[in-house]
Amino acid sequence: FILGLGFIFRVDSFRTYPEMQWEQTDYSRDYLVAHHIISYGEVPLTGPDGKFGTTHSSPVYFYFLALLLGIRDNIVWLGYANLLLQTLTLLGIYLLTRELFGDKPALIATGLFTLSQNIVNQSSSLWQPHVMQPFLVLSLLLLTWSHRKKSYASLLFSIAIFIFSITLHQSVLGLVPIYLLVVTFILSRQKRTLLAFGGCFLVFATSLFVSYLPPFLFASPCAMPVADMFSTIARSFFRQPFLVLVQNFFIFI
Repeated sequence: FILGLGFIFRVDSFRTYPEMQWEQTDYSRDYLVAHHIISYGEVPLTGPDGKFGTTHSSPVYFYFLALLLGIRDNIVWLGYANLLLQTLTLLGIYLLTRELFGDKPALIATGLFTLSQNIVNQSSSLWQPHVMQPFLVLSLLLLTWSHRKKSYASLLFSIAIFIFSITLHQSVLGLVPIYLLVVTFILSRQKRTLLAFGGCFLVFATSLFVSYLPPFLFASPCAMPVADMFSTIARSFFRQPFLVLVQNFFIFI
């Protein structure tokens, strides 16, 4: 019932889509980039501008939108896709909280998430943080399953999807220390071998390499030292944005 109610609220919010989307400059930009990828075969090497600058952003978000446009190259279709993603976020919140705390807390958490006006409004506008949410929740759900069901495969998928969430929006970087701590705890608690630790590191490193190879390819012809890219990201990560994002994580939990 709650999921159905949440879907109705989001459909109502989506009804404002035609009037609002043309005023959303980020969305119009993202659609045009994704449209050029599938229509003209263009290959962007950097993603949208973010806290660390355009040159330090992965273009995976653009390619994900291009994948959606491969179904139908229409700006309104992306709104329908976003509506589906927001509904899946509700389902993910319910499954995650039920796995962690039980049925009643899951209903309460899902109800609060369903009725929050700010969350409902996300269905009226496709944006990086909105697209990121269902994948981050899925990653946390798989992480929980890996602990409860002692599933190593769930842990590997969780890591890969967590990295994918980072490429969709950089705010997920604030969860990296806590996420790695939980992964280490799960592996240690299940008395996994060094080979299992190595497998997790391999998935983590491979996902990062594939996702952030394009910005490094972009930096090379622009004579931008790779060390400067790491330095900029490190300085930004360990300053105020990191602390704020960690606070947001505890609020989210």
